[in-house]
Amino acid sequence: MVILFYLLLLVFAYVVGSIPFAVIITKLKGTDIRNIGSKNPGAANVTGHVGKIYGVLVFFLDASKAAIPVFITYKYYNFPDWFIVLFSIMFIIGHDWSLFLEFNGGKGVSTSLGIAIVLFPIGYLIVFPFIVLISIIRKETNFASFLWFLLSPFVTYFYYGNCMFIVLSSLIFVVYIIRRVTYVEKYTLKNVISRIIFDHD
Repeated sequence: MVILFYLLLLVFAYVVGSIPFAVIITKLKGTDIRNIGSKNPGAANVTGHVGKIYGVLVFFLDASKAAIPVFITYKYYNFPDWFIVLFSIMFIIGHDWSLFLEFNGGKGVSTSLGIAIVLFPIGYLIVFPFIVLISIIRKETNFASFLWFLLSPFVTYFYYGNCMFIVLSSLIFVVYIIRRVTYVEKYTLKNVISRIIFDHD
């Protein structure tokens, strides 16, 4: 019975994570983000090609759809650490491979940040100023996002020393890399590395 309950919660996480707020918001505005800019249904693409207000709204919704249930589950219920890790990851998988977008989706940045902010906020705040600085210098966020995902496991290790947080932040990084690699058009080592670090071939 307990295992079935856990499985239902994981399915819930995947379905909620799959909600494509970028597509919903832009369609309400009379367009479809999947046909604009990078065609990625995420907050960054919405910000750049639809408007900052809409981009912020999409970011907030994509972050909150994972942050709120993960926070409640972790803070108020006595679930084992391994389940919190899987529960969190399922939101990101849902966002990246959405049930409602024929198993396509965004890149999971906003959703991952939402989880990080509620579970290991200090680790996020330590890295955040450097990420902002790099984004300003480079005038784009792709490389900065990569650095944040890369550094998070190390920051959580040194600041928290919590095994669950280290495993979770490491898995978030792995999912992030896998998602970026799926965008590679021609699979060569150079293209794969470029896609992972800079998000372009």
